[in-house]
Order: sequence, then C-alpha cells, then structure tokens
Amino acid sequence: MGIKHIHSKQEWEALLAEGKPIVVDFHAVWCGPCKAIAPIYEKASEDTANANVTFAKIDVDEVSDVTRELGVTAMPTFILLKNGSKAGEVQEDEFSAGVVGLSSALFLSDDPENQVTVVAKFMPGDFDIEYTSPWAGANVLPMAAEADSRWERRTWEHLRKLTENEPSAGIHFQNTRVYRRDKDAPEYPSSNFYDALFSKDPWYKTMFDGYRELGGRDPRRARLGLRIHLTLHQHANLPPWLASRCLANGVVFKRAVVKHVADAAAFAGGSSSGSPSSSPPPPTIVVNATGLGALKLGGVEDQSMVPARGQIVVVRNEAPYMIATSGTEDGGVEVCYAMTRAAGGGTVLGGTYDKGNWDPTPEPNVAVRIMTRAVELCPELAGGKGVAGLDIIRHGVGLRPLRTKGVRIEAESVASPDGAGSVSVVHNYGHAGWGYQGSFGCAERVVELVKEIQSAAKAAAA
Repeated sequence: MGIKHIHSKQEWEALLAEGKPIVVDFHAVWCGPCKAIAPIYEKASEDTANANVTFAKIDVDEVSDVTRELGVTAMPTFILLKNGSKAGEVQEDEFSAGVVGLSSALFLSDDPENQVTVVAKFMPGDFDIEYTSPWAGANVLPMAAEADSRWERRTWEHLRKLTENEPSAGIHFQNTRVYRRDKDAPEYPSSNFYDALFSKDPWYKTMFDGYRELGGRDPRRARLGLRIHLTLHQHANLPPWLASRCLANGVVFKRAVVKHVADAAAFAGGSSSGSPSSSPPPPTIVVNATGLGALKLGGVEDQSMVPARGQIVVVRNEAPYMIATSGTEDGGVEVCYAMTRAAGGGTVLGGTYDKGNWDPTPEPNVAVRIMTRAVELCPELAGGKGVAGLDIIRHGVGLRPLRTKGVRIEAESVASPDGAGSVSVVHNYGHAGWGYQGSFGCAERVVELVKEIQSAAKAAAA
C-alpha cells in the first residue's frame, strides 16, 4: 500500500474521510533526524501493509495549516489518529549539543581529571526547530546590563583570540552600524532584546576596537547611533569546531533522550585524557544546558522558560557591514538586522522576537517586511535593486531559549525520580538570543561551580 504523501489540507481531509486509522509522520526537508528515520518509517508501512492502517507523511512547511491544527512544534513527530482524533503521539524531548553545552564541555575537559560525556538528541550538523544554534545569526551584539556583563565580557576575550589565531573556528571581524531611534528610547530598559545595545553611554564602548558615535540619520530617518568592530561566526563551523576540540580532550558523545535530569548521571564514565589515579573517583555532576528543554525536563520543569521565536531570511548577497536597529515601524515583535556570516555562510536578515510563539512555519508577509527593511537600511546589499535583487537561500524559524527570570547558572542537588538518591546539577540555560556571545563566559562559571562541588566532596571524604 505504501505511504501517502499529503500535499494540501484538502488531501488531508479526504484521507480522514476514509475512516481508517492513520499514522502520520510530520517532517521537514531540512531536518536531519527526519531523514535518518525515514527508512524505518517506510519499512514499518511495508511490514503492516495488510493491516487496516494508513501511513502518511506531511511536510510541515508545505502543509503548515494542518501542522498548526494538530499542534506539531518539533520534527519528526508521529501521530496516530482514530476516527479523526488523536489516539497517540511520539515527539521526543529536544535536548541538543548547542554552543552553550559544547563550550561548557570543552572548558571542563581542559582539566584532565574530569571525565566528560555529552548526552544529546541533536548534534552539530542536525537541524530542528528547537535546536537553536543552527538558526542563530551567531554575532556579538551586547545585550546585558553592565551589572550582568561578565558573561559577554569574558566571552569576547575568547572570541577575539579565536578570530585572530584559529581560522578553522569560522569567526571573522566585521564592521557594524547600530541605529538608535529616538522614538524607541523609553522602551530600551524593558525590551528584553538588545537592552544594553542602544544605551547612549554603553558599558561596552571600551571593549571593542573602532567604537565611535555616528552623526546624521539612516535611510529611514532614524538617528545614526554608533559603529563598532564586532565578530560574526559561521554557525555551521563553530559547534563542530567545539566538538572536535572536545573529542581531542577525550570527551565522549552519546545520542540519547533524557526524561529526568538525574538520569543523565547514568551516562557518566567516558574516557579521559588524564592518566589513572589512585584517588577516589570524583562525584558525578550533571551540567544542564538543555535550553528550552528545561521547560519539560524532569527534576527541572522551569516554567519561566518560553520560546522567543525568531524568523529569518538567509540570502547569498553579502552586506558591506552588519546593521541593527532599535526598533521598526512594523510592530513590537519585529526587529531589524542584517549580518554576513563567515566562511560563505550567507547573510542573515531578521527578524522577529516573538515571546511564547512556538510556530515553526515562516510567515510570508513577515519575510517580505524583513527583506524590505534590510534593503532600505542597506541598499548595497541588493545592488540598489531592492527586494528583487536578493538571492534567497532559505526562510527559517528558530526558537530562542528565553528565561523570563534571567539566565540560570547555579548548582543544586536534585533527587532522583525513584527517590533513592540525588545528583549534583549545575544549570546553564536560558540565554535567549545571546548564547553564542555569552557561551564562554558562562562556561567559565560552570567550571567554578563544578570545582566547588568537587572540593566539598573531597572535604566530606577526608
């Protein structure tokens, strides 16, 4: 009988009208795990060919209305329907090896006494709506208030050295123009996006080379703010580079789905680059860098975690400089930026910052506004031809892991699900849109917290 490929809502409704039980695979062409599981799904349909069950596939980008109606937010998702209603659903929790977790693993593995294992469903090279790193613009635009600027200050030092000394990391310097609109000034302290970037006496002005205030006005009559010399990453390069450095340090990588944070301790005990020691084994410590996964992860279930949906357009055109503005005329959730990634990664045009929105499907009207704003602010981007001059690679949506209470970097003891014991956990999640530019600074703090736990354990054993 084979698999029925559904291409429209009308075809879906016709299939429902047949009255048979339906197993449907919601997938996307850009989803690595979807491709990996496709042969298994096809074989399952062949093995049950004589059963009174219809196997179907729906591309979430092609049939977005059905995707939304059934509440699908991650790929792949498999749903069983009987009499037109959901009878079952399989959608595994999304815990991925993103830049925050990989940075923590690398810094911890620099100590040969630490045996580090990275456990994740998604690894560098995969694409998924909730795997944030591949969708990121991967730039440095300061977002923290001065009191919380440690993470970005420390990360900048590492990124600057990598840019100068490690071309394989896929990072480059790029001039940046930040446009500060006077009409947005009252909203800066409460925007939760670029909070510090547009302040008139920013803490970061001594951190970057080439910082200077600009005069005049931009093409949309907004006041020109400042120009700074920042870095941009090729998003496809940095996570694999971090992973390769981790592997060189003896880090073990395992693909798995963890339902409870304490269960991750069972994966401990990988190889180490250090020599055997006669000392007692160090305590098992779980570093929780699950991003949005912290909302559902047992033992954490942080209800202050929400997605901050970001829609982008990636084009082949190159911008002569990166741009960012303090606001747009198109609504509070829409923002404007353009950034050319290193190593041929295309130019990212954005975007949106839509809190609480899980929708994985790009909105065509928003995409048009994103491109229109970009070419108005930077006509050189399209050779003066407007939107028609843009060479589009793809449209995309990513979910930033926003924690409304602020990033969580702290240690605690979490009881195991069976109540038989507990495990030490160091949390490092909730970075919203600044995961790349704060990752190394946060990783330094993770190392400090791990050392505190290890020291306390040694003292207790003495």
